[in-house]
Formats: sequence, C-alpha cells, structure tokens
Amino acid sequence: MQVSKRNFARIFVRFGGFPLSYCDVSAHAEVSTQTARKYLKDLEERGLVAVVSKRPLKFALSDAAVKDLELPITA
Repeated sequence: MQVSKRNFARIFVRFGGFPLSYCDVSAHAEVSTQTARKYLKDLEERGLVAVVSKRPLKFALSDAAVKDLELPITA
C-alpha cells in the first residue's frame, strides 16, 4: 500500500479523530478492505493506531501518532 503515515493520518483527521472501521479507511484511502486491514494491522503493531472498539472493530490514532505527526487533534 502506497499510503504514507501522514496521508493515512489525514484520513483520521478528516473525521475529527473519531474511530474508523476497515470499511471507512478503505473507502477514503481508495484501497480494498483487505489492504486496509493489512495496513491497519501493521500500524497497530507499530503503535500508531489503537483498537478502540471490538464490536464493531474500530481504530483511532494513538497518542504517539498524534504527537509524532504534530496533528491538530487529540487522540
């Protein structure tokens, strides 16, 4: 997936930092849900996103990502 950390983070910023599902991310990154799933798993392992809901599964930027990327939202 050719989406940089900053571009990926912008998807979350567009939604005011609210949690997003695989489908939300895939639609806005213009990739398949499977690709979004792989990318989110990698970002979760690197500590850039966190699971905030199990049912339905939703992700949000971690505090570390917001600080590292100097984003105008609070995680």
